[in-house]
Amino acid sequence: MKWYKHLSKSIDNPFIRELMYEFGADAYLVFFGTLEIYADNFVPAERYELSVKTRYLRDKLLLSTSKLQKIFKKISQNPDKESQWEINFNNDQVIIFIPKFKKLLDNYTSDNLQGTSKKLPSDKEETFQAIRIKNKDKRIKNKESRGIFQIPSLQEISDYCLERKNKINAQYFLDYQTARDWKLKGGQKIKDWKAVIRTWEQNDLESTPQAKPLQKQESPYEKCPRCGKELRKGYEYIKIGGQKCCEYCPEARVKAKQDYERLSGLVSVKSM
Repeated sequence: MKWYKHLSKSIDNPFIRELMYEFGADAYLVFFGTLEIYADNFVPAERYELSVKTRYLRDKLLLSTSKLQKIFKKISQNPDKESQWEINFNNDQVIIFIPKFKKLLDNYTSDNLQGTSKKLPSDKEETFQAIRIKNKDKRIKNKESRGIFQIPSLQEISDYCLERKNKINAQYFLDYQTARDWKLKGGQKIKDWKAVIRTWEQNDLESTPQAKPLQKQESPYEKCPRCGKELRKGYEYIKIGGQKCCEYCPEARVKAKQDYERLSGLVSVKSM
């Protein structure tokens, strides 16, 4: 509930004045602060009771539990029986019922209360949120009946394509039409997206364009036939025992070591 009726000059109300004389400005805060919390959580019902944690009220109103209890007790003793609040402290819970609150409802909530109280049993009352969703659905249906185009959701498109048993990719259809601002080729605004789906079927446009498969590129590497090491193509192999080897092959390393030792020996002989 977005708002409730608040009478001007409520501060001059005799009972409010009496509360303020006894508890100061805290009384005004508790009275109207609680009304706001009550309104914010209100559900259209014949008897709506607000049930909240004591700590929640303490944090919201910045008052101690004992101060809240004293002010609430005074409010529940209002001489005007019609304006009395029913307040019960149950361990760490506070349960509040404000009978006169129905007279403070905005017109929208009041109309919904009248409509639901006749149809629903007290244990199955619809929440205010559920009523808003239901009314939103009605507004959408009314717009559709008046020919006002509503952009479909991905789920709606997917469900319709499934119902039609076509091969249209719902995500592709949504993205495609969104990019075109939901306009036809002639520039006219689309009025019936389902008709466009059926047109796609007739024009054989149901298959989402597929990207051409990439041609497999030839690798610039090859494997050494001896040890399997990957080498760039064109590598100059050495032959050991009539077989091709690369420098990483064990045989090649042994040969390289032998060659090195042989050359080292020659150098040392010459130096002598």
